[in-house]
This record gives sequence, structure tokens and C-alpha cells, in this order.
Amino acid sequence: MYKHNIDVIIPVLNEELSIGKVLQDMPNWVRNVIVVDNGCTDNTAAVAKKNGAIVVHEPLRGYGAACLKGMSVLDNPDIVVFVDGDYSDRPQQMNRLVEPIIAGEVEMVIGSRVLGKRERGALTPQARFGNWLSCHLIFALWRVRYTDLGPFRAISYTTLTAFSMQDLNYGWTVEMQIKAAIRKIPVTDVAVDYHKRIGISKISGTVSGVIGAGYKILTTIFKYAISDSQHKQREQKKRVILFSKYPLPGKSKTRMIPALGKEGAANLQREMTEFIVNHLHTFSQKNDSSLEVRFFGGSKQEMIDWLGDDVLLREQVGQDLGQKMYQAFSQSFTEGVKYCVITGADCPEVNEETLRLTFLHLKSYPLVIGPAVDGGYYLIAMTKRFPQIFANISWGSSSVLEATLAAAKQQKMPYKLLPILNDVDLPEDLYVWKNVKNNSAENIASKISVIIPCLDEEQHIKRCLQSVVGKNIECIVVDGGSTDQTVTIARTFKNVQVLSCEKGRYKQLNYGAQHAKGNHLLFLHADSQLPKNFSSEVRRIMNNKNISAGAFTIELDSDDIQIKKMETGINRRSRYLNIPYGDQGIFVNRSVFEKTMGFPSIIILEDFVFVMRLRKLGKIEISPLKMLTSARKWERSGPWRTWLINQCIVVCFYFGLPHQLLRRWYDE
Repeated sequence: MYKHNIDVIIPVLNEELSIGKVLQDMPNWVRNVIVVDNGCTDNTAAVAKKNGAIVVHEPLRGYGAACLKGMSVLDNPDIVVFVDGDYSDRPQQMNRLVEPIIAGEVEMVIGSRVLGKRERGALTPQARFGNWLSCHLIFALWRVRYTDLGPFRAISYTTLTAFSMQDLNYGWTVEMQIKAAIRKIPVTDVAVDYHKRIGISKISGTVSGVIGAGYKILTTIFKYAISDSQHKQREQKKRVILFSKYPLPGKSKTRMIPALGKEGAANLQREMTEFIVNHLHTFSQKNDSSLEVRFFGGSKQEMIDWLGDDVLLREQVGQDLGQKMYQAFSQSFTEGVKYCVITGADCPEVNEETLRLTFLHLKSYPLVIGPAVDGGYYLIAMTKRFPQIFANISWGSSSVLEATLAAAKQQKMPYKLLPILNDVDLPEDLYVWKNVKNNSAENIASKISVIIPCLDEEQHIKRCLQSVVGKNIECIVVDGGSTDQTVTIARTFKNVQVLSCEKGRYKQLNYGAQHAKGNHLLFLHADSQLPKNFSSEVRRIMNNKNISAGAFTIELDSDDIQIKKMETGINRRSRYLNIPYGDQGIFVNRSVFEKTMGFPSIIILEDFVFVMRLRKLGKIEISPLKMLTSARKWERSGPWRTWLINQCIVVCFYFGLPHQLLRRWYDE
């Protein structure tokens, strides 16, 4: 127990006479004790502070509200223990609750007053009947047997957070046990002694408390009975989890540094992760499974900036790789997953066929392992918790697979082995990555190259680039000779390639397209911001063979009523006439771009002519996703004057007026 971080939460309401006794009896292996003042009018908080507790205040009355407040200040513990502050439960018996969790036998332990010794009169008849009825209802609905709903309980922190607890008062304990039953979390009841509380109970000591608690507990049970049946109809039962590091130079692929250098090794980590995330994402979409990335070495925001926010990102939890994998499996099963697969970014040979075969074997075997050439494994999949599989393993050695299979045999656990594949860990393994990358046409086919022409856009370029996030995304800024901080700001973004060419929007757009590596080209103005999940929308539209190009719905960043009317008119025009303009983020496949010969060599309306060429090749789809665009020109010249100038320019363009004159009108 001294090796684990164990925190205790104690909700209190006027427990001045008892809280000191509770805290003085607290085991010395407890890390933090959090006392939640739920509206005390006596000296409970002062006594708690005097005895070394962390005291926080929750003005909203309710047992569940107090527990949630206590959870909000936890510092990533391994185990959380809940105990009342009335001294009816004895903290000295806390070891009975945490030991089964530490041993890996269960995820939650209920201190059962029914199984333990009870002081006469400590558990009232109404409380005994309520416990009996509730536990029998839970058994009838979910076939999980409890003996008590007692508040003295312990639970692993990852399981507790996965429950997303909501009840604010009497239904807290039964909600936790129902969610454990629904998710088939390993739970056990252990006997604890129960004594008369110091003071009067706020529940069993009053008529209103008894009625309120009974009503809330029963309604909670029936509410989850109904929602559980609905959830089972729509839940995803398969999950793929990728373990990866944030690509920090000097911290990533360290065994590759002698051959590639710190930056080269980090870039290898980045490229391999993006490669396999793309494959996993494609598989998940085709096979109705969820995708999760477990990371370490960077913040969640850095991961979002890198991989986008359309994939579930979670930090790895645990002291070694085995604990981290077990926690990932455990939380997935807690969330209702039936078949769970964990793989790493070190094996680029893992593909859709590998995953398809894995899920197929999971229907017959509770454990599936993909052996690696180096004596480890590149993939492990399970259908239920097996903590023993991850115990006493020398991670990073050549005996990992051997020790894992020995543990499986000892537990009499049937398993299935996949074909042997190569990890890319050492310089001599680089040929594997080179072969896989060269043979992966799909990687190029799904890459999106975002091309941003700019000239003196220091006020907008940062927000623009912050919106360009997602898997397999290439961002190219083409500067036309800025004299402000535009280029400096763009170069602060790690994933952005900054190019320079002669001034002229059509020149910059075509120059960026020439240097782009992706199959999908997205042309973005520097004063615009892409919508969230734009990458999946671009790929969806571009995979339709009947579509020649796409664009987004425009949203001008102004609250002016007249400008909003213009915004509505622009969107109606682009949708009904199939003619979007450049500030809507036009995107095309490379082959279509080449058929149109790119943007025409004109100094104005290059986007209009480009779109007219695209219309001859097929329909242009306008996505409902909104792209935020600066309304600066509309505000500077006035909405109606700007609209009139734009229409005149288009008409005069068709009549062949000099482009220099039209450009001058536009810039005025």
C-alpha cells in the first residue's frame, strides 16, 4: 500500500464531534485526505484542518455533490476511498478495501455493513430494508449480487473517472454500483464493522430523509435499467488503442539517434505514428470500432495540434508499460467495450488485415498476441481483464513474449498468435519502414495538403494555422514578400512548411500546389479558420467520384446585421449556383487540379475562373461545416458598397475590361 497513491474523500455536514476521530484513525499509508464541507455551521472544517486534512467547500447541498467536489481536487491517485465523517465506519479497516484492488483482483470494493459486525441500533430497520430491496433489484436487472450500498468503499481512480458520476445527493452510492454492474467491473463486498454514528443521521434519522433517499435510490435503479437497454443497442463493442509518444527531439526513438540524430529520430516517431493512425482510423470507420490514442511525453493540447481532435486522446497511466496497458484495457471494458486491441507506433506493418484477423480470433480466444521478431509483441488483444498477464515482465527485453505466454499458460488462458512482424526500434530496422512507406499508396491518397497564400497577414496567420490540425495533414504557407511578422509567426509552427515566391495570389497558389505531397489540395485564405473535423469532411467529399471539388459554408466574423445578411446571401449563391469563392476554402483532388491547369494567370478573380473550370468537370459540393472568415473588407468599405463593387467586377470581367483596372477597384 505504501507503493500506491491512495486518497480519501470525506463528505461532512456538521461533524465537529466526530471528524477528529476519523482523521486520527486514518492509516499512515494514505497520501491525501480531502474533507468536503457541505455547508457546515459548526467547527468541522477547523477541526479537519487541525488534523491535517485538505478542506474544500461545496455550497450545493447533497452527498453526491460533495463527493464530486472532492474528486475535482484529486491529484491522479491510484485508488480513491470514500468514508463518512460520522465515525460509524472505522478507518483502521481501510486496508480490507484497498488490498483486493492492489492485488489486481477487482476494481471496486464495497465495505459491507451486512457482512460485518454491527453495533446494536447502528443500522436502522428502514436502512436494512432499503439495502435489501435495492440489492435484489440490481441482481434481478443485471445479475450482479451486492449485499450493501454502504458509503465506505474503495475504487481505482481510472474506473471512477470512467463512470462519469452525476448524482448530486442520495443516489450516489447506488449509481456507482449500477454502473459497475452494467460495465461488468470486477467488484467484491468485504465485511466491515459498523457503529452508531456520532450525532443524528441526515437520512435515516429523519422521516423526510428516509423517504427522499428511498425514492431517489429506486428511481435511479429504474432510470439506469431503461437507459442501459437503449445504450446496448448503439454502443461500439470494438476498440483499437494506439500507444505512442509525442515526438520530442532527444526523447523519442532514442536508439535511432546515433543513425538519424535527435531531430531525425523525432521525425521518424512522428511519421510512423501518423502513418499507423491513418490506417487505424480507416479500419475503425469501416468496421464500426472506436479508435483511441494513449500518449506520453507531451500535453493533450500538443497532441490535438498534432493529430487533431477527431480521435480520442488519453494520457498513459501507470508506472511501467504493463500497468499502462492494463489500465487502458480496464478502462475500455469499464466503458462497455467487448473486444479491445492495443498496438504501438513501432510496427508499421500492422494494417487493416492484421486488425481484421485479430478481431476474428477474439471471438474464439480471450487473448490474442502479435509476436515481434525481437522477442516482444507488437499487438495484444483481450476480451476481459487479465492483470496477471502484465505482472513481473522485464519490459524492453527479448523475453517479453516468452514471459507473457508463460503467464497465460499458468492462468490456463487460451490464446492465439498472429503472424510475426518487425518492430522498427534500431537503425538496422529502418529498411522495414522504408519498404512499408514506399508500398503505401493509401498514405499519399489520403493526405490533405493545405495551401495558404499570404502577404502581410500577421494579424490573422496564427489563428489560421492553429485551425489546420488533423491526421495526415500537410500545411504549406506561401509568402509573397511580407514585410511584417507573418513569416516569423508561421515558422513557429512545427508542422508548417514556409515557402516564398513572387507576389501574386495565383502564383502563390500554384507554387504551393507544385510542392504539395498530398492527393487532396485545400486552398485556404490566411484570414480564415478551418472548421473542426475538416479533414474527415474533405476526405468524405473527395471520395465521391461524382464530385469535382468542395468548399465550406462561410461565416463572417462580424455581428453587424447587414454583414450577416451578406453572409446568408453568399451561402445561398454558392449552394444554389454551385459557385463558391476562394474565401470558402476550395478543395480538389490533385488529378482534377491538373486537369484544370491550376489557377489561371490573372491578377483578379483567379478563384472565380478556377471554379468555373471545375464546374465543367462535375458538381461542387458545399459542406455544411462553417469556416470562419474575416469580415474586414465588408467592414472597411461597407457591406452594400462592397457587394456592389464585387458584382460590377464580375460583370466587367466578362466584358473584357483590363484586369489592372478591376484590381484597382477591388483594392480601393
